[in-house]
Amino acid sequence: MARLAERCCSVSKSRDRNRWNRAVAAIVSSHRRDADLGQQELAEKMGLSRNTLVRIESGRRAMTLPELMSFAEALKLSPTGLVDLIVRWRH
Repeated sequence: MARLAERCCSVSKSRDRNRWNRAVAAIVSSHRRDADLGQQELAEKMGLSRNTLVRIESGRRAMTLPELMSFAEALKLSPTGLVDLIVRWRH
């Protein structure tokens, strides 16, 4: 029974993580396009490779807190406002 509970909990966490990654991906790509930036240009401003940004924008990679802060700074967004957007999009 405990194993089933653990598996259900990990599936739920995995789904939450996937929803979070999709929300981040949507916000990042939308704001990047609104700022008229290419992936390479934004990646350079954030100190990332273009491939890393592509994986973030596709939802295949989570964005770390320092990356989230770099993204907000690169697009002149408030980090708190950015997190609020992601949370609202996710629900």
